[in-house]
Amino acid sequence: MDTDKKTFVVDIDGTIATTENGNYFSSKPIKERIQKLNDLYDKGNTIIYCTSRGYKSGINWEEITKDQLKYWGAMYHKFFTQSPY
Repeated sequence: MDTDKKTFVVDIDGTIATTENGNYFSSKPIKERIQKLNDLYDKGNTIIYCTSRGYKSGINWEEITKDQLKYWGAMYHKFFTQSPY
């Protein structure tokens, strides 16, 4: 077992994307941060993205967010629409 591998759990908004006033359609990627996480992914670390988008409004942003991650080139192993335990 490789003990050097780690799991990184990352919130999307404010960490790898900028979002103004809850306008998730217009979120902009922070490319340098995405690249650093992609490098960690390529080295065998586990990357988990999470978001609370829609938590207050009840709107399901899951597919839109997954499409954004794909478009931004963000590699990951798991995605949660709520903060994981």
